[in-house]
Order: sequence, then structure tokens, then C-alpha cells
Amino acid sequence: MTTHKLKDQVEFVLEKYPKTRDSDVSLTTTIWQVYYQDKIFQNGEGLVCIRLRDLHYIPREDTIKRIRAKI
Repeated sequence: MTTHKLKDQVEFVLEKYPKTRDSDVSLTTTIWQVYYQDKIFQNGEGLVCIRLRDLHYIPREDTIKRIRAKI
């Protein structure tokens, strides 16, 4: 994924979901839920999860945090 594409995702989520403006964790998890649904699943207990192997295919919180700081 290009940084430009991720920047567009960050801008969209910040605009559409105002509560994400106050928390890097909320911003990151919302981006994952909106754009990376194929990497998220519910386990048998109903908890929302991401497999460790899929962490290679989703943007990291620190990258999203840096983009948000520039905006």
C-alpha cells in the first residue's frame, strides 16, 4: 500500500468519524474495520480479532499516527 492511499484513508475516517480525532487507537481500528474487513473476524466468544499473520497486511498504528500528525 502506498502512503498516499493510506493518507486518503486517514483523512476519510477522520472526516466521517469525528471521535477518531481524539485517539490513535480508535483511528487505527476504524481504518482496519472500514478498509481491511477481510483481515478481521469474530472468534467463538464474539470478540473481534486479527490473526498475527495478517498484521503484515494492514497499516500499523505508528504509521497512521504519523500521517495524522502531518494532517
